[in-house]
Order: sequence, then structure tokens, then C-alpha cells
Amino acid sequence: MRSMMTWPGGVAALALAALLTVGSLACDARPKVSAQSDEGVTNEAKPKPQDSPEVKLANADSKEGWGTIKGVVTYDDKSKLPDNPAVNITADKAFCTKDGKLTLHRDEWVVDPKTRAVKNVIVWLSDADPAKAQKTAWNKDLIHPSLKEVPKKHEVDQPGCSFMPRVIALREGSELIVKNSAKVPHNIRIDGGDLGPKVNTSIPAGKELSIGEIKARFMPTQYDCTIHPWMKGWLISFEHPYYAVTEEDGKFELKNVPAGKFRLQVWHEGHGYVQKNKNDRGIEIEVKANETLDLNKDAATAKRLQLIQDED
Repeated sequence: MRSMMTWPGGVAALALAALLTVGSLACDARPKVSAQSDEGVTNEAKPKPQDSPEVKLANADSKEGWGTIKGVVTYDDKSKLPDNPAVNITADKAFCTKDGKLTLHRDEWVVDPKTRAVKNVIVWLSDADPAKAQKTAWNKDLIHPSLKEVPKKHEVDQPGCSFMPRVIALREGSELIVKNSAKVPHNIRIDGGDLGPKVNTSIPAGKELSIGEIKARFMPTQYDCTIHPWMKGWLISFEHPYYAVTEEDGKFELKNVPAGKFRLQVWHEGHGYVQKNKNDRGIEIEVKANETLDLNKDAATAKRLQLIQDED
């Protein structure tokens, strides 16, 4: 004897069809997955990488677009221009002075006497938060695609008895090469502290020396030549491409900068940092997408881009 009721054929078919319809609706009720999403999570539902080890800069996001920053660094308009004294040549005098036809200067301050433009000023972007502004970490998402690639090398030469360039700014990951295209031996000495490098090596005439990678740092490191002690320079390295060193016209321009709020750091060997105090360094700025921020158009900012000798 059967314990289950036997269903007439027509009723059974209708019941089966109903069950299949319900199952199909249940399947269609699942969230649809984007073809470009990862691991079955839609782009809209992806968690934000808030726990990423990279530092998230305050109020800056490349999704907002990219802009440009430009400006001119000058010497304070109410102060006497700084001196640029001649140096005492203590070695290879005939070569260094081209048999007395050339006078070498200290070159700590190179200022155009007409425009008061200052050469060899380093400018770079840092976090808007003063507590983070002196940290070197940079969110890689805030680097424009055209600037992602790190240059393979950066060169400094000693064709005469001075370094060219005197001030070096480069990306972390670039190889620093020191050349000696002069006809006399030179030397390169760098003491980069805990970050390195630590180098004190002679470079024969016509040769070069690879220093390797320079780790990112907030404070520039001095380098010099022990054979010709008046030869000095400075180097600094960054995790991002948003930096510049001014030329004779004092101008700088940073392109493809992520839109948002930052601090523009400004440093010169004879002035130090542009700062309110050691815990509040740099100039607060806001970059807007598809616009150029001309820092000299704002009187207060332009004033802060005027340097003066020996300011702490």
C-alpha cells in the first residue's frame, strides 16, 4: 500500500511548471555582477581602500582631476641684495680659473639684480595637514598617468670647478650618476645620514661614479668635493614627480597636479624653509581641476615667495 497520494497527470505538470517559474525568479533576483568588477563585487560596492599602507593625503583625490601650479621666487623687495663673493682657489688654480680669466663665486645666492629672481630654490608638494607635511610618503593614486614612470637616471657633472647643477631634485628610484668631464681629478662626498648615501670617493678625469638610488627625504642633503672645498651642492629626493628647482628667472611650474588641498614647500640653502614655524612649514594652496594656480597673483602668497638671507 502506497503512503503518498497519486497526482493526476495534468495537475502534476502544472505544479512542476510553477516550481520552475519560482526558481527562475529567485535566480534573477540575485545582484548582477559587472563584467569589470573584481571577485564578483560590483564597482559601486567595492570597499574603499581606507586601510591601505600608503598615506592618504588630506583633501586630495585624483578623481577630482588635474591642474597646474606656477610661480616666481624673488628676493625680498625691501632688502639689499645678498652678496655673492669670489672664492679662494686652493687647488688646480690654473685649470679652475682658466689661467686667471675666470672668477669663481660662492653661488649660495644667485639673484638677478634687475628682477630679483632667485635661482636654485626647491619647491615641492606635501600634505595639506601640517602634522603630515614633513612626511615623504605619497599616495601613488595621486600621480598623473603620464608621470607614473620614474626616470632611470639623473646626472650631475663637474666640467670645471663647480657642480652642475648645484641643486639636484630627483625621484626615488632614479639612479644618481656623478660625472667628471674635467681634465683634473674631482671628489664626491655625501653624508645622507640614516637614509644614506654615505660616499667619499675620488673620480678621475673623464670618469663617472654611480651613487645609486637616493631615498626620499624632507631635508635636502649637502654634497661637496674635498679636493676643491668651495665646490658644494644640495640634493633631495621625492616619492612623487611634483617638484622643481628654479632657474635664473626664478620661475617654477608643476603640471598635472591632482586637484585638492596641499602645502607647497619652498626651500633655499641661504634662507631655509618658507614657514610660520618649524611645525607649520609651507604655503597652503588649493589646486582646481583644469585650472592654473598662479601663486603670484595673490599678494599674500607672492609675499611668502620673497626670500631673505639667513632666515631661520
